[in-house]
Amino acid sequence: MENSYTKWREQQEDLKEDIRQDAQEIISDAIDIAFTELHDRYDTISGDITPEQQGKLESLIKQISELVAEQVYQNID
Repeated sequence: MENSYTKWREQQEDLKEDIRQDAQEIISDAIDIAFTELHDRYDTISGDITPEQQGKLESLIKQISELVAEQVYQNID
């Protein structure tokens, strides 16, 4: 039988993961908007992203999402 502390810890971890996933989605959408706006501004065609650029972008999105989620979580009452 789970004790109440273990259950509480699991709920907190689930909450942190939900926040991280929400942050990742919001950040990815914002980056897509930035790419679109800059291509429009400079009258370029949004082309393919190289595998290296994609890897770097995914890593940065993950890092920023974790940072944002951590900051949001620490400020929950």
